[in-house]
Amino acid sequence: MHRRLFLAAVAGAATAPTSLLAAQKDPVKLAKAFPYLDLYLKLPAAERSHFAVVYYMTRDNKPAAGLRGWIIDGPNKTPVSWSADGRALQLPTLAQVQGSATIQFDVPGDAALKPRLELHPLMAAAAQVDAVALQASIAQAGAAVKKMAGPMAMMAPKITAAQFPGAPSGQAMLATGKALPLPAGKFGPLYDPGREPGARTITLARAPSRILLTPSA
Repeated sequence: MHRRLFLAAVAGAATAPTSLLAAQKDPVKLAKAFPYLDLYLKLPAAERSHFAVVYYMTRDNKPAAGLRGWIIDGPNKTPVSWSADGRALQLPTLAQVQGSATIQFDVPGDAALKPRLELHPLMAAAAQVDAVALQASIAQAGAAVKKMAGPMAMMAPKITAAQFPGAPSGQAMLATGKALPLPAGKFGPLYDPGREPGARTITLARAPSRILLTPSA
């Protein structure tokens, strides 16, 4: 069941929260705030060197800007903060997720917090992106999702593309100098190495808010 939910979360990345976390002052298990992080951290470092799992938190269906929390691990209390767009700026370790550590949020008991999982390449979200490096991120994330899915690999979403939220348009620049316009995806211009073979640079009309690794459709 854990792997089935992971596949659903990856397939719907950037579309909706992965699960509901009822906000309360009482500590909750880390797996509720950072679902599936253990599957990612169990991968050898060499198999996750080009992409990362990223967690966002919404509060009452809006980005949880300035949210504060603390990971409580025995006598240790480590602060965790979120950016203006609700991104978690610190992540717990595998030992903490698998152990008895919890997280406590500084919110009223009736606030509704929801975590959302996304896959990002380890590169800057700029107006010009190295397409070869992005291809490596897409390929590695695709292989990792299959591995994390385990026996359910056949049902795993195929991570074959990247999308650029916030960029109105973009082009794939080939080594020959030819520019191929990127099609529109659900979250912005969509780059699929299979559709734009030989691309060396992705040039966007403006820098995106982030880069998402997603299926092509």
